[in-house]
Amino acid sequence: MAVAIFEGGTIYGVTTSVAKIVTIVITGMSGTPADTTYTITVTNEADGTYTVSVAGVTDVNATATALAAAWNAATTAFCTGITASVAAATVTLTADTAGVPFYVASSVTGGTGTIGAATTTTVNAGPKDYNSAENWSTSAVPTTSESVVIPAGSGAILYGLDQSAISINGFRVENGYDKDQRIGGTDGGYLKITLDTSSEFYFTGQARAWINIGASDVDPVIVGTYVPSTGQYGLRLKGSAVSDLYHNGGNVGFGVDADDTTSECDVFHVSNVSGTSVLTIGKNVTDTAGTAHPDVIQDGGIVVAHCEIDNLTRYAGSYTQADSAAATVWAAVTIYGNDPVYANAAGTYATTTLAGNSDGIGGNLTTQTVVAKTFTDVTVKSARYIIDTRNGSAAYTNAIDFDQVNPASGTFNIGSNKKLTVTNS
Repeated sequence: MAVAIFEGGTIYGVTTSVAKIVTIVITGMSGTPADTTYTITVTNEADGTYTVSVAGVTDVNATATALAAAWNAATTAFCTGITASVAAATVTLTADTAGVPFYVASSVTGGTGTIGAATTTTVNAGPKDYNSAENWSTSAVPTTSESVVIPAGSGAILYGLDQSAISINGFRVENGYDKDQRIGGTDGGYLKITLDTSSEFYFTGQARAWINIGASDVDPVIVGTYVPSTGQYGLRLKGSAVSDLYHNGGNVGFGVDADDTTSECDVFHVSNVSGTSVLTIGKNVTDTAGTAHPDVIQDGGIVVAHCEIDNLTRYAGSYTQADSAAATVWAAVTIYGNDPVYANAAGTYATTTLAGNSDGIGGNLTTQTVVAKTFTDVTVKSARYIIDTRNGSAAYTNAIDFDQVNPASGTFNIGSNKKLTVTNS
């Protein structure tokens, strides 16, 4: 298996950037020129598009002049970094900054007018472009079955982000990949990769990253990330076929974009993490079948879930159920230890068990928000438990079951204006 190592930003990668140049030729006119609309469509790194169009003008030369003028008059960021010039019937687009690529296509609608395809006459080259062959140890852009490594000391990858057409055999971002670098994020875009089934996705760099692994059937392992400011993520990750995600450190947001409706994961494993490591699960995340919701097994760190969770087993670390689009917020939760599990989302919490730690001590169920919540079945199996659901309107459908536990051995605060019924179990 060949390994392609990214060398952009080093003396081994692109050292002299080259500006991309594309030509488009107006090749034919309608009998009535204005019957045909001539269009250039530009796509950014986030797959956003913008079109510049003109109606045909007398002949091919005049139409090319009009199309170039319309491009240069556009004030959108899609166009302002690219200058259009014209010679006879040919429109030439040139990047203003060498090393910053652009992506355009041509088309016509109406009438019988014609336009040539957008043709790249000078290929972009730059140290931050995935598509620059010189940036790779193999002197070629990674191809099928090669493994990609982003090592310490290499530079940012900001362009050429759509690599999803090639299935690579692994993707590794190594420890020491600097916090001043970045993978993706240009225009809000993700580095899109496709990985062979069961191949490696391993991330332990300190740079910010936006990565979309699409439908790759792999189990990502994240050991460390950039340390972001509040409300941000060191690694934004998308994937629609993740069976198991292992979060062992860093700040990760999985499926957190508001418009992400495709990210799926069966089980999130959170372990071996410091108290400041954070995993945030987006509001639309489901399991890989798309019919249920993920499970979480947590043994440290911080987990914040915005989607329904089927099964949570929490040994240690702080867990927050921040939101849920479903009426049932969680199906079954088992809480070991006294680190808090915050039930903050409105809705129904089906089965909750405070099991304590290995000594049978602890279990902490707490609410911090005033929204209405219903706890269907709550079982306490450990002394020194904490139930504090006084915030908001918390209701209990069934009796809280103190299973061989004295209620007085823990903290029990469900707020005022509640009626308790005590029975033998």
